[in-house]
Amino acid sequence: MTHPISRELAPVFLDARAHPPKAGASSRLNDSAFSSSLFSRPETEPSIASRVKLNTIRSMWSVGASGQFSVYVFLVLVTVVVASVTMFWWLAVRWTVRRNWAALNEWARTRGMTVQSVDDGTTPSIELPSVLSDLAPLGPTVRVLITDGKRTLVSLVTPTTPHSREVASPSNWHVLLYKLEVAWPPTALRPAANAVSLVDLLPLTSFPSLTNSERFVVFGTESVAAKRIAGSSIRALLPPDTGMMLLGQFMVFDFSARPFDPIEFGRAIALAEQMTTFLPANV
Repeated sequence: MTHPISRELAPVFLDARAHPPKAGASSRLNDSAFSSSLFSRPETEPSIASRVKLNTIRSMWSVGASGQFSVYVFLVLVTVVVASVTMFWWLAVRWTVRRNWAALNEWARTRGMTVQSVDDGTTPSIELPSVLSDLAPLGPTVRVLITDGKRTLVSLVTPTTPHSREVASPSNWHVLLYKLEVAWPPTALRPAANAVSLVDLLPLTSFPSLTNSERFVVFGTESVAAKRIAGSSIRALLPPDTGMMLLGQFMVFDFSARPFDPIEFGRAIALAEQMTTFLPANV
């Protein structure tokens, strides 16, 4: 087996045999020439990697210089740009101009509820829930309706405001309809501190003598049902700015003094679930 060093030194010795030193030359010169030829690195050809890189650059230059226009590539680029701009515009509008609408949809989707809104441009009009049919003569406009059958959140607008001297005085109402297992005659607790209430739009009679509290006034069509509500503990659970009505098989909450947003939705639904446990027996 030949040693690797002997392979490198073989050309040097062969060169020394082919060209012997001339007579009279100093041995010092011969030694220096031999040393330089021994330890000098012969010139090598470019490595494979460098040649591949060089060929790649040449091929790219030739394609760029002589390449032709591709309609397919151009259409792909245009499609990508249009799709990107459209997505950016949609996300910007969704979370800026229509941020509240996006929040309502996200909240309803996570709870298995459907959303109808005249503001999104897909629904021209929304039918008024039958439990609020007494408001129909006022010509209300339902703006948003979120429901899953048992719970319904409604945002509506009436062209007039109760007790207002102005003819054109629209008013916004935020209502929760919570379905009950039993039916009640029309009965309500109206917040005494509120200037207007949804209770004012219903054909109900007040029973001020049934409560000694300054927070609510009892309304209804039957005195027996009004007495049961006045003597129950649900008055202590109800916030002072929220009205409560029992209309048939629905418990109706008027939280118009508060925003129509997911935070208030959760509070109203939790309040309704809690108050149903303290509701007196069916009359």
